[in-house]
Amino acid sequence: MIDWLNNLDHAWTLAINSVGAAGGLDGVARFFSKVQVWYPLYAVVLALIYWRIGWKKGIVATLALVLCVLGCDQGANFFKDVVFMRLRPCFDEWMIANGVHVIDHYPDGYFYGFFSGHASNCFGFALLSSLLLSQDKRVNYWWYKVVIFIWAALVALSRIICGKHFLGDILVGAIFGLAVAYIIFLLYKFVCKKLAI
Repeated sequence: MIDWLNNLDHAWTLAINSVGAAGGLDGVARFFSKVQVWYPLYAVVLALIYWRIGWKKGIVATLALVLCVLGCDQGANFFKDVVFMRLRPCFDEWMIANGVHVIDHYPDGYFYGFFSGHASNCFGFALLSSLLLSQDKRVNYWWYKVVIFIWAALVALSRIICGKHFLGDILVGAIFGLAVAYIIFLLYKFVCKKLAI
């Protein structure tokens, strides 16, 4: 069963990676993969949250978002480097032999990729920020949810196109990020209730 899933994961990853390479998406994938590109987005979202739910809840929301990103990032690093130690496509012999397209090779020390920290962080941030904004009952934020989850999906896909992650790395990373975000949102609501804000 595991071999069957692994083979399917390899095949789908190679297919997505090949489409990206054939479509000349190297620049787009490189852009979405850069963590520094996310900082302005984070700042805009935080400003929107403060504006819509107030500064008191905004402070708790900021701490919740920081905790979410740290939890997703460090959780992914722990599982990648300590628990699973599954090679990234750019280091996998079968993927290399079958022509995986790699953008910007990783230096030594970044061999393992299960599961994706990029996917975990982005989907965690997308869900938690959506839930935080939903506390403002005056406005329906459906547009925000669409935009932020499209952004998360593009970041996640960029990692496959760059040859840094398998599709399975992305899917598990996204699920992990969503779970962490939901747990932290419950913690956020508990803290707000205790502080009566």
